[in-house]
Amino acid sequence: ERWWCLALTGYAHHAAQAFAAADPAFDAALRDMPREERCRWTDLSPLMERLPASYRQESCEERAGTERLVWWLADPLYLVPGNERRTEHYARHVMNRMQAGARSGYGLRWGDDLRELLLRYGWPIGFTRNESRRSIDATGTSVTAHHDPVSRRFLPDPELGELDPDRPRSSYAPPYAASVEELEPQIAVFRRGDSAVVVAGYDLSRAPRFPSGVPVRVEAALVVVADPQAEPIVARQHGSGPVDVLALISPGQPGLISVEALARADTIRAYRARERLPVAQPPNEIGVSDPLLLRVGDEDSLPVSLEDAIPEARGSARIPSGQRLGLFWEMYGLDRHRVGATVSLTVTKTGAGFLRRAAEWAGLAGKYRPSVRLSWVEPPATHRVHPRSLVITFPETSPGTYVLEIAARSADGATASVRRVLTIEERRE
Repeated sequence: ERWWCLALTGYAHHAAQAFAAADPAFDAALRDMPREERCRWTDLSPLMERLPASYRQESCEERAGTERLVWWLADPLYLVPGNERRTEHYARHVMNRMQAGARSGYGLRWGDDLRELLLRYGWPIGFTRNESRRSIDATGTSVTAHHDPVSRRFLPDPELGELDPDRPRSSYAPPYAASVEELEPQIAVFRRGDSAVVVAGYDLSRAPRFPSGVPVRVEAALVVVADPQAEPIVARQHGSGPVDVLALISPGQPGLISVEALARADTIRAYRARERLPVAQPPNEIGVSDPLLLRVGDEDSLPVSLEDAIPEARGSARIPSGQRLGLFWEMYGLDRHRVGATVSLTVTKTGAGFLRRAAEWAGLAGKYRPSVRLSWVEPPATHRVHPRSLVITFPETSPGTYVLEIAARSADGATASVRRVLTIEERRE
């Protein structure tokens, strides 16, 4: 049948890691296959627990919007052409059909139970047989299937970006990387009319399993995608080091921000972090941008514009104790019939342990006092974008998690604030 030939074509492209070619082949197969078969192939129920309550009551045509959204979020790396997690799902369906009526590696006749295991976790990378253990197999052997130990859960269930939950319902290991690890970049968004400038600094040397002691070639990308149908906006870096900064201009509408990297050494490791792009505030309202954390030296001058600040962006929000920290941010709306604003900046420790919280509740310990507290009055602004930068230090600050908050209040009572979580670490010798 034509649809089966198209599905085999998609399977072959996927196995060859030509994911961009596999996508349209599977789409064509889905269009041509019988409706009942298509509904089985597109059903997400075996893979996810937290689906909309109406999903199981909807027809497969009505479910298309939910499925399109899920596969958009499940794409492991937008840096890699195609959606390898989606084509992997359909390749598993092809494998299931090829196993029909066959005797499996498990020693059992292929059936719906093995089909569901295959759809959730993929084809095993190997089997082991232990003839000394009691088994339900008539031959008296016990068969164990082994899956790739670096498989991750890419379907967004239940939290965006969480790759390694306990007991995932489904998993996948992209073949182009030895592992996919979480990245902790610094991401900041700045308004520009109906657009936004998105800045991302990254430091792969702090990420898990980053190759050390060998030459590493890094391919990195900052990606903003508005919705499943939108064309991604991408800023790329090729052959850069483990620490760098990326920036791009994006439409000022909600979407997804993804910072991704492939580190090529004796093995290839993938890294990523994802955040939601917030809705831009109305241009007439007072606002404060995300603070951009900067590297500063003893004699460095502070940047006076975003263009000057971007190259100095830190690769993460982790700061060695006692180190000077540069900050750059922008305020908006101060030029609209206002007479200036009062601005405050505080850095306060948070994330106290159970004993500390219990002592606070019992009145045996006070709340943490701000490690840094500043306040000043900004003069009336003459431009729509009002930049500000300064340097702070953390003298005698204990390691831990801190919250940096910048708040502005105009003379007519309008307010705006922004927060960023910092991690203060022990100084490395």
